[in-house]
Amino acid sequence: MGGFIHGAEALIRWNHPERGHISPMEFIPIAEETGLIIPIGRWALFTACRQIASWMGKYKLYVSINLSAKEFSDSTLLEAIQKAIKQSQNFDPAYLKLEITETKCMDDPERTIQQMQSLLDIGVETFIDDFGTGYSSLGYLKRLPAVTLKIDRLFIDALERSQEERDYLTNIIRTVKSRQKKVLVEGVSNKTQFELLKAMDCDQMQGYLFSPPVPAAEFEKLLARKTLL
Repeated sequence: MGGFIHGAEALIRWNHPERGHISPMEFIPIAEETGLIIPIGRWALFTACRQIASWMGKYKLYVSINLSAKEFSDSTLLEAIQKAIKQSQNFDPAYLKLEITETKCMDDPERTIQQMQSLLDIGVETFIDDFGTGYSSLGYLKRLPAVTLKIDRLFIDALERSQEERDYLTNIIRTVKSRQKKVLVEGVSNKTQFELLKAMDCDQMQGYLFSPPVPAAEFEKLLARKTLL
């Protein structure tokens, strides 16, 4: 692992003309309560798909999109995804990834498994986000038709100062990988954390060590560099 870019996570930001930048932590919960999260999510989906298509000629990387529980369980999700891909040069669906948190997965485990499998059937993988913060059993983990689990940044903060935390995270990574799944760790902010995670056989990482959230045009400059470290 030498800092190669495997993919990107699409993040929504709101730059209000009067209030300036508004945190997603403020407006996303309101969107979920009012039902606006569905049209916002559809806009994000179609925008991300157009971006993937525009990169296909030069770069081969995936883009992941976060979904709320309401979006994930929506009966029209698969149809919307297929339409978005078709309208974006009909690119390989493997370059689109969806993310749903572990906690939201547990709201209705059987429905989650069914929906994830339906998405896989059309070529779209679902990442389990914030893994380690919920209450998934190991048996449930094995049943999940997800290839990649994103370890929550909560486990990264204490890595440098606590051997106990390093041992704990090492065990989580080993357990996940023993079930033929990949590990992506969030919140990596310095090279010490990077080296520790590399020694733990972590598959992929993301965080401010590599780049803060940037617009697509700025991200293309990172892609042109090919490596981030």
